[in-house]
Amino acid sequence: MDAFRRACAEAGLRASEMLSVRVTREAEFEREIEDGSGGAGDPPAALCGVTEAARLLGVSRQRVAQLAARHPLFPRPVARLGGR
Repeated sequence: MDAFRRACAEAGLRASEMLSVRVTREAEFEREIEDGSGGAGDPPAALCGVTEAARLLGVSRQRVAQLAARHPLFPRPVARLGGR
């Protein structure tokens, strides 16, 4: 539980606000990304931009950009839109 709290703090999230956590092996995670299954019968995750991600995480757009740039586990973009 301490590792979970530390990971949340590093990501700028509150552990007390997390509803669920799923742990999976890297190979399974990669397979889920490739086939879009989302794992455990879940529908595939919806795509979203920085604004939507900020709203979902309860942080600023700037914080999402920081996480995307600095956190190795933050999901990589599947496409870049706009002029940046």
